[in-house]
Amino acid sequence: MENEQETLSYEQAYSELRQIIDRLENSDVNIDVLTKEIERAESLLDFCNKRLSQVEVDVQELTKRLEAFDEQNGELTE
Repeated sequence: MENEQETLSYEQAYSELRQIIDRLENSDVNIDVLTKEIERAESLLDFCNKRLSQVEVDVQELTKRLEAFDEQNGELTE
């Protein structure tokens, strides 16, 4: 999945993860298929968690910059 992470969006990963969960909850799954589905779900979950963590850091950094906004001259301070 490492190469795939460059092209996979969060929404795509989340959607695929939901589909796997739905299949696991709603059907009898062959043990070999189950193992592969679980491995894929773990990989997707890891990807989503990392992506969310990065977005959280980005939002925190932006918030700090906005708090440093100098309203008198309308410029951001670094």
